[in-house]
Amino acid sequence: MKNKSILIILFIVSNTLNAKTNIDWSYVLNNVHKNYPLLLKQQEEFKAAIGETQSASGAFDSYLSAKHDERLDGYYDGKITTLQAVKPLAFLNSELGIGARKSSNTFPVYEGKNDTLDDGEFFARVKLSLMQNRAIDPNRANLRQRKIQQEIKGLELNQKQLEAQQKATSTYWKWFYTIQNKRITKELYDLAQRRQEMFSKKFKAGDTSKLKLLENNQYILKRKALLESATLDELNARIDLSLWLWNDKGEKIHYEDLNQTPNEELAIIPENIIDDKMLETSPLIQILNNEILYHQVNQEIGENKLQPKLDLTYDFSKDKGAGSRTLEGDEHRVLLELKIPLERDLGRGKIQSSVSKMNAKKQELLYLKSQLSMYFIKYQAMMKTLLNNHKTYLNEVELAKKLVNAEKKQFDAGQSSLFMINIREEKQAESEIKAWKTLYEYYSTLASFLTFANKKIQSPEDLVSLKD
Repeated sequence: MKNKSILIILFIVSNTLNAKTNIDWSYVLNNVHKNYPLLLKQQEEFKAAIGETQSASGAFDSYLSAKHDERLDGYYDGKITTLQAVKPLAFLNSELGIGARKSSNTFPVYEGKNDTLDDGEFFARVKLSLMQNRAIDPNRANLRQRKIQQEIKGLELNQKQLEAQQKATSTYWKWFYTIQNKRITKELYDLAQRRQEMFSKKFKAGDTSKLKLLENNQYILKRKALLESATLDELNARIDLSLWLWNDKGEKIHYEDLNQTPNEELAIIPENIIDDKMLETSPLIQILNNEILYHQVNQEIGENKLQPKLDLTYDFSKDKGAGSRTLEGDEHRVLLELKIPLERDLGRGKIQSSVSKMNAKKQELLYLKSQLSMYFIKYQAMMKTLLNNHKTYLNEVELAKKLVNAEKKQFDAGQSSLFMINIREEKQAESEIKAWKTLYEYYSTLASFLTFANKKIQSPEDLVSLKD
């Protein structure tokens, strides 16, 4: 009973290990977008950029501060405790604060400002930048640039998804083509093998010459070499495809477990779908636009450094309780701080560097827009030509089949040669292989077009609404 249980377990494990994964184009698209490790890596980098933006916004976080000052020895024994809440604001690089402080015992005359009435002092404070740091300051600049970098990371993720979709699609359809190539080549090889068996029987019966056996064997060897090459091509294509396919556990699907779905749905892209929106929504263009904005912030920082620094601080305070009459009533104080740069190399250098970098990006953007517009036209023309060629080769296959059948009838009637019938069969196989190859090239070109058009798809049905 124990041995029987072990055999059942081994049988189940064996079937699990030998289970094939049926693969079609939709499966590849969904799997890559969901499980491909390099896309998951890019998603984590995007999340990290979100965290950096949140961290930069922390420069405007409110906070509480407390301070206690007390003499431990000496003639004077004054002590004071201060508690305040502060809120930094982006507007005018301002800062709002409210709080209270309370002192006790005695202070020297030169520290008289520390004195409060018995119930303490309540105060409010406003700090503003009137010139330098008025429109932009390091904290606001950092936050803006972190937001721009977050946007860039999101666009880079989008671009990586498009590139993965393109490469995986091209790899899948290459595998699809190599499967058909292997099938056609094997059928050609099997045909020569069956013919050799027929000739062997006729030779034994004295109905044919040994020369035909030798001639047909030559075709067998030729087709065997073609089949071995086709088998190797299919294996290499399957291995390449397996690098794109991962399960939900983060494990790569083994190339030996891939099984092509018998009835792959062939999807054709609609014609004349190019519009101006495709160009503007390209992640590559949007990345460059954001990089220009990033350098523009640096330019603003440089211009800010050229201005004098003039900061205003307004304080209001009110003491309550018993004590010196000089501390009674409201107190209003204004503090102005002025700082004028005598040399301006810091700001001017920042401006020059930023403007040059922006101009460089603008030139790159100008070229990229021209390049993408040409690629749109190029790829659509290529797809139209490849599709027409595919249809032409299919017609050629039908004609080749008729010629093969006619040649076989003549061969059976003794009016044709083995050489001619092999030529006809190989021409038919060549046309079939070309038909499948042009289909692979069509989808590979389509995948490149979708990348530049910023179109992610999950299934062939998405192509129908591509223009929407």
